[in-house]
Amino acid sequence: LEYDFKVVENGLDAVQECEHETFDGVLMDCQMPEMDGYKATAWIRAREGNGRRTPIIALTASGSTGDRERCLAAGMDDYLAKPVRREQLAAALHKWIRPVEAAPAAGVLEALHVAEGDQVAEGQHVATLRS
Repeated sequence: LEYDFKVVENGLDAVQECEHETFDGVLMDCQMPEMDGYKATAWIRAREGNGRRTPIIALTASGSTGDRERCLAAGMDDYLAKPVRREQLAAALHKWIRPVEAAPAAGVLEALHVAEGDQVAEGQHVATLRS
Protein backbone atom coordinates (compact mmCIF):
# COMPACT_ATOMS: atom_id res chain seq x y z
CA LEU A 1 0.00 0.00 0.00
CA GLU A 2 1.34 3.42 -0.94
CA TYR A 3 0.66 5.23 2.32
CA ASP A 4 2.71 6.19 5.35
CA PHE A 5 1.17 4.91 8.58
CA LYS A 6 1.56 5.88 12.21
CA VAL A 7 0.20 3.30 14.66
CA VAL A 8 -1.23 3.97 18.12
CA GLU A 9 -2.60 1.36 20.51
CA ASN A 10 -5.81 2.89 21.82
CA GLY A 11 -8.44 5.56 21.27
CA LEU A 12 -6.98 7.99 23.79
CA ASP A 13 -3.64 7.90 21.98
CA ALA A 14 -5.47 8.48 18.68
CA VAL A 15 -7.16 11.60 20.06
CA GLN A 16 -3.87 12.91 21.43
CA GLU A 17 -2.05 12.30 18.13
CA CYS A 18 -4.80 14.10 16.20
CA GLU A 19 -4.46 17.07 18.56
CA HIS A 20 -0.75 17.40 17.76
CA GLU A 21 -0.52 16.28 14.16
CA THR A 22 -2.62 16.49 10.99
CA PHE A 23 -3.36 13.18 9.28
CA ASP A 24 -4.82 12.50 5.85
CA GLY A 25 -7.01 9.81 7.38
CA VAL A 26 -7.58 7.54 10.36
CA LEU A 27 -8.18 3.79 10.48
CA MET A 28 -10.20 3.51 13.68
CA ASP A 29 -10.64 0.23 15.51
CA CYS A 30 -14.02 0.36 17.24
CA GLN A 31 -13.06 -1.78 20.27
CA MET A 32 -9.93 -0.53 22.03
CA PRO A 33 -8.78 -0.06 25.61
CA GLU A 34 -8.65 3.39 27.26
CA MET A 35 -11.24 4.86 24.85
CA ASP A 36 -13.20 3.02 22.15
CA GLY A 37 -13.26 4.12 18.54
CA TYR A 38 -16.73 5.64 18.79
CA LYS A 39 -15.71 8.01 21.60
CA ALA A 40 -12.35 8.75 19.96
CA THR A 41 -14.13 9.69 16.73
CA ALA A 42 -16.51 11.98 18.63
CA TRP A 43 -13.55 13.74 20.27
CA ILE A 44 -11.74 14.13 16.95
CA ARG A 45 -14.87 15.50 15.26
CA ALA A 46 -15.53 17.94 18.12
CA ARG A 47 -11.99 19.30 17.88
CA GLU A 48 -12.21 19.65 14.10
CA GLY A 49 -15.25 21.89 14.40
CA ASN A 50 -16.41 23.23 11.05
CA GLY A 51 -12.93 23.15 9.54
CA ARG A 52 -11.07 20.28 7.94
CA ARG A 53 -12.77 16.88 8.19
CA THR A 54 -10.29 14.03 8.51
CA PRO A 55 -11.62 10.84 6.88
CA ILE A 56 -12.10 8.14 9.54
CA ILE A 57 -12.51 4.54 8.38
CA ALA A 58 -13.92 2.18 11.00
CA LEU A 59 -12.47 -1.27 11.55
CA THR A 60 -14.56 -3.68 13.57
CA ALA A 61 -14.37 -7.36 14.39
CA SER A 62 -18.06 -7.86 15.05
CA GLY A 63 -19.57 -7.21 11.62
CA SER A 64 -23.07 -7.55 13.08
CA THR A 65 -26.23 -5.91 11.81
CA GLY A 66 -26.27 -2.21 12.57
CA ASP A 67 -22.49 -1.82 12.96
CA ARG A 68 -22.10 0.24 9.79
CA GLU A 69 -24.92 2.56 10.84
CA ARG A 70 -23.46 2.93 14.35
CA CYS A 71 -20.04 3.82 12.89
CA LEU A 72 -21.49 6.38 10.49
CA ALA A 73 -23.67 7.87 13.25
CA ALA A 74 -20.54 8.23 15.41
CA GLY A 75 -18.96 10.39 12.70
CA MET A 76 -16.88 7.81 10.87
CA ASP A 77 -16.88 8.06 7.08
CA ASP A 78 -16.60 4.40 6.09
CA TYR A 79 -16.62 0.92 7.60
CA LEU A 80 -14.63 -2.29 7.14
CA ALA A 81 -15.34 -5.54 9.00
CA LYS A 82 -12.38 -7.70 10.07
CA PRO A 83 -10.78 -9.72 8.76
CA VAL A 84 -9.99 -7.05 6.18
CA ARG A 85 -8.51 -8.17 2.88
CA ARG A 86 -5.69 -6.06 1.48
CA GLU A 87 -7.84 -5.20 -1.56
CA GLN A 88 -10.68 -3.92 0.66
CA LEU A 89 -8.30 -1.77 2.69
CA ALA A 90 -6.65 -0.42 -0.46
CA ALA A 91 -10.05 0.47 -1.97
CA ALA A 92 -11.21 2.29 1.17
CA LEU A 93 -7.94 4.21 1.46
CA HIS A 94 -8.06 5.14 -2.23
CA LYS A 95 -11.65 6.34 -1.88
CA TRP A 96 -10.91 8.65 1.06
CA ILE A 97 -7.18 9.39 1.03
CA ARG A 98 -4.80 10.37 -1.75
CA PRO A 99 -1.61 8.27 -2.02
CA VAL A 100 1.62 9.84 -0.80
CA GLU A 101 2.92 10.64 -4.29
CA ALA A 102 -0.32 12.50 -5.18
CA ALA A 103 0.04 15.13 -2.46
CA PRO A 104 2.26 16.05 0.46
CA ALA A 105 0.77 14.24 3.40
CA ALA A 106 1.15 13.54 7.07
CA GLY A 107 0.04 9.97 6.49
CA VAL A 108 -2.61 7.74 7.98
CA LEU A 109 -3.13 7.19 11.69
CA GLU A 110 -3.99 3.63 12.67
CA ALA A 111 -5.81 3.48 15.98
CA LEU A 112 -5.85 -0.23 16.54
CA HIS A 113 -5.87 -2.63 19.39
CA VAL A 114 -4.29 -5.68 17.79
CA ALA A 115 -4.68 -8.66 20.06
CA GLU A 116 -2.44 -11.65 19.72
CA GLY A 117 -3.71 -13.74 16.82
CA ASP A 118 -5.93 -10.94 15.49
CA GLN A 119 -6.30 -11.55 11.75
CA VAL A 120 -6.72 -8.35 9.77
CA ALA A 121 -5.46 -8.60 6.21
CA GLU A 122 -4.25 -11.68 4.39
CA GLY A 123 -3.22 -13.22 7.71
CA GLN A 124 -1.21 -10.14 8.76
CA HIS A 125 -1.75 -7.57 11.48
CA VAL A 126 -2.69 -4.16 10.08
CA ALA A 127 0.48 -2.78 11.64
CA THR A 128 2.46 -4.85 9.15
CA LEU A 129 0.77 -3.20 6.16
CA ARG A 130 3.08 -0.19 6.23
CA SER A 131 4.89 0.47 2.99
